[in-house]
Amino acid sequence: VDAGKLDSGHEAYMREVDEKVRNAVASGNLEVFYQPIYSLEEKRYVSAEALIRLHDGDKLIPPDVFIPIAESNGTIIEIDEFVIQQVCRMISGRNIGELGLRYIELNLSVSDMLQDDISGKLTKFADMYHVHPSQINLEITETSSDTFTGVVEANVMRLSHLGFDFSLDDFGTGYSSLSRIIMMPFDIIKLDKTIVQAPFNMETET
Repeated sequence: VDAGKLDSGHEAYMREVDEKVRNAVASGNLEVFYQPIYSLEEKRYVSAEALIRLHDGDKLIPPDVFIPIAESNGTIIEIDEFVIQQVCRMISGRNIGELGLRYIELNLSVSDMLQDDISGKLTKFADMYHVHPSQINLEITETSSDTFTGVVEANVMRLSHLGFDFSLDDFGTGYSSLSRIIMMPFDIIKLDKTIVQAPFNMETET
């Protein structure tokens, strides 16, 4: 195996993906899928999480490949705005209450939460499609120790006062802490899978 060829091939692929990401919205290659969320207590589906996917011909580019690229080249803001509009349009058009769904979970990047106009952007689309803020749960993840800056915390509080609920994703990894849960208005805490997998793995080993 020629390591040099592998490296150059990977770099060429990443440059290709970068170009596709930059043109994703304009080219119409983005699609939102909805992953159902099941309540063990109620024994039924109660919500769904909106997941963005990028088409590349007859296949999909994995989100763990294109999302970091979108965050690094700045197109994540445009992509997330596309998702926000699509989610609001779906909630309005499908009448999710009749489907038994209370809300749709919408992932926001740290870049979104650093924008001064994020609350105005969300309320604009919610008003446009006659969506009540309680029908959208905003999901954020601590990706670094300085994720929750003053601007981010102010936006979380502002959106919470407007009626949007919040989820903290991947709790138990990275920089998430119990003090963060106490300080911020999170309605849902998502435990990272490594927390629940570890005891089962240890039991199997012993």
